[in-house]
Amino acid sequence: MQPYLKEIFLGEPSGEKEANEKNFMEFFYDDNGNVKKILTGDEFIILGLKGTGKTILSKYVESNLKNNRNYHTKVIYTDTFLELKLKDFYDKDISDQELSLFWKWTFLYSIAEVLKEGYKKNRFNYLKLGPYKKLCKFLRDNDIDNVVKIKESSKNSNTNIGVKASSLQNASVSSSINEGQSTSFIRKSYHEKIRELEDLVFACLKNFSIFIFFEDIDEFQSKLFRGATDNENFSFLILSMLEEVKKLNGKMRDCNPNKSKINVLLRDDLIDNIHKYSSNSNKLTAAYTTRLSWISKAHNPWEHPLSEMLLKKNKVRINVL
Repeated sequence: MQPYLKEIFLGEPSGEKEANEKNFMEFFYDDNGNVKKILTGDEFIILGLKGTGKTILSKYVESNLKNNRNYHTKVIYTDTFLELKLKDFYDKDISDQELSLFWKWTFLYSIAEVLKEGYKKNRFNYLKLGPYKKLCKFLRDNDIDNVVKIKESSKNSNTNIGVKASSLQNASVSSSINEGQSTSFIRKSYHEKIRELEDLVFACLKNFSIFIFFEDIDEFQSKLFRGATDNENFSFLILSMLEEVKKLNGKMRDCNPNKSKINVLLRDDLIDNIHKYSSNSNKLTAAYTTRLSWISKAHNPWEHPLSEMLLKKNKVRINVL
């Protein structure tokens, strides 16, 4: 039976919602072999305009690897912790080393949590349980929500955030309120724990691999970095993040023959902004980027990627009806 046009599934505006659709894997259209690039290549920056399919691509790869016992995979959305920490780094005085340590801690902790989830689900498949048990204990003792400890708090929406950070040990954040009240934060010296966390993570990665996608980091530009100067600060913050991901991916590549990788999903206009402020950023993005685009020079309408995608969805829809 031929379907009506209204029965043909063309996709959802939300990539996350579309990934929950029945037969999502069959409906997925892989233009330009992007899945292979991500799985086997060194590209870790997934770049594209809003709506070009970055989330769909990450969810497809996640679903592909879920049935592989050697992999733990997850799409991670930015949370309250990361937003609070980015507020900490709103000031120019934060050094490159401090930014690098922050990103290293953030990504190592995320890898550790994914490994912990895999351990809980498949603990009988783990040949060497020692490192995983130690890693789980480390996570219990160092909850990421306690990295920033609230010393005093006050409810008021009209606040001014200021950062004073000469080092990670002594860094502090204060928020002054018009009525004279204040909220102060003391940053936990997590830099002292990075080496222990790194050793535990890589001990676990000798036996299992991870594939992680970080979503929505670029959303903080509109939330926290709105002015021209703020755009410059945000660009350097993102560049620092990408440099740290590159380092960790290189180290993970040497740890296990099954590739482990952190992937970051970003809008391409953010990368364009980074190029304005850093002459070296182009080397990084050119070598490690998978760019999603639906622009085509196809001579015939049916050869355009959008047409091919619609034809595939139509074919799959006919088969499942």
